[in-house]
Amino acid sequence: PFTIEFIDLYQYLEGGPWAKSIEEKLFHFRSSLSTVFNYVGIHYPGYTVKLVGVDLNSKNYFFEEELTTLDFSAKDWTTAYTQKEDKHFTVQNFQGTNLLDKFPFMLEELGKTDNKVVCCTPTSLLVEENHVEYQSIV
Repeated sequence: PFTIEFIDLYQYLEGGPWAKSIEEKLFHFRSSLSTVFNYVGIHYPGYTVKLVGVDLNSKNYFFEEELTTLDFSAKDWTTAYTQKEDKHFTVQNFQGTNLLDKFPFMLEELGKTDNKVVCCTPTSLLVEENHVEYQSIV
């Protein structure tokens, strides 16, 4: 019922060009979300992308409680940054960049494939800062 698809992507501070096919390196800028957007544009043109649990205005993931129950550490080099500032690492300024720098570009590219992005959390940073519209899940 599923397939594994190997992809290549650009370095996270670089982003790279927006890929038009899965054989190209996929766009990747400060967040796996940026790569997911590029992937959706290739494989699922015409679909609305509903962001669920993508708040970005807190250091915690929506599944933070589950992370504490793992029998291994889910911490990485970004953990210190997220603990210092109470927002997700991808929207913090790091080496002069943050995810929001390229958000208009990503939405524009998705628009070329008739993909719309909405967020299902009204208190998401993306909604509060008017990057995307709020829309309920159902």
